[in-house]
Amino acid sequence: MKIYRYHLCGFGCLSFLILSFAVTTEASVTNFTAVWAVSPTSSRSGDYAVYVPSSIDVPRVRGVVFLYPGSGGDWRFRASDLVWQEAARSLGFAVIGASNNTGYFTITEQQAEASLNAILATAANVTGRSELANAPIISTGFSLGGFVSTEWAGKASRRVIATVSHRGGNSFSGSDASSTKEVPVLWIPGSLDTNGATSPSVATGHFPGYRSSPAGGRAALAIDWRTGHDSFQNQGWSMAWTWMAESIALRYPINQLPSRVPGNRLTLRSIPETEGWLGQRTYATSSTGGDRTTFTPIAAYANYAGDKFTASWLPNETVARVYRAFNSFDGVAGRSIPMQSAIALVGDTAPSNVVQSGQVNPPQMAM
Repeated sequence: MKIYRYHLCGFGCLSFLILSFAVTTEASVTNFTAVWAVSPTSSRSGDYAVYVPSSIDVPRVRGVVFLYPGSGGDWRFRASDLVWQEAARSLGFAVIGASNNTGYFTITEQQAEASLNAILATAANVTGRSELANAPIISTGFSLGGFVSTEWAGKASRRVIATVSHRGGNSFSGSDASSTKEVPVLWIPGSLDTNGATSPSVATGHFPGYRSSPAGGRAALAIDWRTGHDSFQNQGWSMAWTWMAESIALRYPINQLPSRVPGNRLTLRSIPETEGWLGQRTYATSSTGGDRTTFTPIAAYANYAGDKFTASWLPNETVARVYRAFNSFDGVAGRSIPMQSAIALVGDTAPSNVVQSGQVNPPQMAM
C-alpha cells in the first residue's frame, strides 16, 4: 500500500488542505480516499473506486460517470462491473463508484466545488490520467445517491452534463439557476415507494423546482412501475442509460477533450429548450396506477399540445420514445411489468454481497 500526499488550496485559499489518500490497485480499478475542506478548520473524506479505460482504447478520458449508493450502501463494486466498464469505455468515460461514507442530503456550493475538485484530482493522480481533474461528470444514484446527484446539479452545475435520481432527490437550490437549468435532470421514483423522503408524491413536489422555477429547466419525471424503494427492479436503468448517453452526445463540446493542465475545464453545450421534446408527466400516487397514462403523449417542443411547463422535458426524440415506452402503463391490477428490454442495463436481481474480481455484478446487467 502506498500513501500519497498533495496540497490543495481550498475555501478561497483561507487555508491549505492536505489531501492524502491510501491506494490499492486491482487490474484497471483503483480504490482511493479523497479529502476536502468543509471549513477553514475541518475536512471531510470519502472512499471511492475508479475504473479508467486503457490508454490504447481511450487515449484521453472524456468524462466520469459517478455512481452513488443509498444510505449504508457501497457502490465501489460498480467500478469493477465488466458491463459498466464497457458501457463507459464505449463513451470514452471513466466510472467512479462511491462508498457509504460519501453521501449527503445538503452541501454548500463551496463544499460541492471543494469535494468534486478533490475527488477528481485524486482520481487523476492515482490513475496517472491527469485529464480527469478537468473532466465533466454524469451523476446517478439510488435513494441517498439520488439526493447526491441533484445536489451536484444544483451546486456544481457547470461541470455536470446530466443527472439521474433513482428513488430520491432534493428540491432545487443553488445560486446559479441559469446554469442549473441547462443540466438535464431525470427523476425516477418507484410507483410503490412508501419512503417518506422519496415517494412519487415527494418527487412530484420537487419536480417543478427544476422544470419551471429555473424557467425552462431541462427536467423530466418518469415512473418505475410496480416497484418500491429498490434500485434493482423493472427498467429504471434502461431509461437512465439512454438519458445519460444522449445527454453526453448533445452537451459535450465538439472536437474538444479535457485538458491535462489543471484548471482548464470544458464549457458544456446547452440544449436549447425548444429543440427538445416534451412528454406528459405521469403521476403515481396510487398503487393501482389510476393516475397514469396508458400511452404517454410525446411531441417535439413546438408541437406539444399540453402545458409545456408541467410536462417532462426530454433531450431529443430518442429519449422521448424510450420515455414513452418506460412511462406508459395500463394500470391493470396485478399487471406484471417486464424486468428486461432490449436496452436493459439491470435485471431483476440485486447484486450479491460478495463481489469476486472481474465479476459482472449484477449479472443481468447487459446491453
